[in-house]
Amino acid sequence: MFSLQIDSLKPYICQFLGRVVPQFVGIAISSVIIKDIGINTYGQYSLLFGIVSFIFGVFGSALDIDFQRSCNATNVFRVLSSKLVMWAFLISVLVFIAWICSFAWLSILFVAIGILFQQAIETRITRDRVLGADLKSILPRIFPVLVFFSLIYFIPPDGLNGLSVLFAISWLTSIVFLLPLFRNIAIRLTETIQTFRRAGPIYLALLMTQVYGNIDLYIIRLFHSDEVVGAYKVAYTFAGMSIPLAGVFSFIYLSKISSALLLKNFDQARAVIRNQLLVCSILGLGLISFMFILFPFVAQMFYGEAGPSMVLPARLLAFAMTLNMLTMVYSYALLALGMDKFITAVTACGALSYLIFGIPLIKIYGAPGAGFAMILTYFILMGIYLWLFNNRFLHQEREGIST
Repeated sequence: MFSLQIDSLKPYICQFLGRVVPQFVGIAISSVIIKDIGINTYGQYSLLFGIVSFIFGVFGSALDIDFQRSCNATNVFRVLSSKLVMWAFLISVLVFIAWICSFAWLSILFVAIGILFQQAIETRITRDRVLGADLKSILPRIFPVLVFFSLIYFIPPDGLNGLSVLFAISWLTSIVFLLPLFRNIAIRLTETIQTFRRAGPIYLALLMTQVYGNIDLYIIRLFHSDEVVGAYKVAYTFAGMSIPLAGVFSFIYLSKISSALLLKNFDQARAVIRNQLLVCSILGLGLISFMFILFPFVAQMFYGEAGPSMVLPARLLAFAMTLNMLTMVYSYALLALGMDKFITAVTACGALSYLIFGIPLIKIYGAPGAGFAMILTYFILMGIYLWLFNNRFLHQEREGIST
């Protein structure tokens, strides 16, 4: 179907290993935490991780997407310095507020340190993708996660602070992959401001995405217990297995469609989009089948008595993730066309939709309500993206021009 030779498969294989292996190790990590420390602590840790990711991780991802879209590997130092500046500012404010409110500020600091190095690794991997050196992306993603699993397995933490410290230590080991880049970082205020401006619309779009991607945890906690949060987080982790798989193709897909549009090769761009839709459809069907056939047994085996409460949310989230993957195909196509502001507006609609559906559904039905609200949200997003695609991308194809 894809008419790919062995050499052209190498980027997909490398990105697959780099993204999927940490996902499976993460499942093992959650199992160890829940069994040894308790689902309550895992729920608290998930909330802290979500807070820091919401504030800083989204910004870092926006910078990386803008970097990859530029197809210019020399921008790696500018992106890394911009991440460092923004991290120092945002985390200082967040830790100060948490300290004033006596809200686990030390745990937030350690999680933030880990996420800083996690984000630095993603920038390095983006540079390698631009250069076509995908083989170098495997070990930097896998190694810190394996260290984290080893630490919590052999040195079980005694609570939230201990768990956060082990997370920070694990990602600090990634310095061995970053030293050559860190030596050449120079913070230049003018370049940093320009970088923020270019990535700003993407950041806003990702921020809105995080509203319906992470705020579900906070809404669940508002009406229910940490145990429900932990169970939903596990269900989301399993359903989210499809996202790294889709991300393997999406990561390369963005580069390919951006290149095709720069060359005004709309036939190639259309073929790339069709292939991506096919890949995401296959992944979605596989995920849904897994959730209905195998997941009840897997949940019981890994999580014991807590397992059954994860099954229904996981099945609903499987449908939501399938819609998410299909939606990403069109959002990335529009991103390659430079329609950042449109995407920001669409994701804002998604965030508003999730709040409208999510609050009453979660209040009444708990974790399953969050899954159903996610499905409704992605249906709305899919409709809007299809409308934009037909009115902008196909029009430009007929006219033979690009933005």
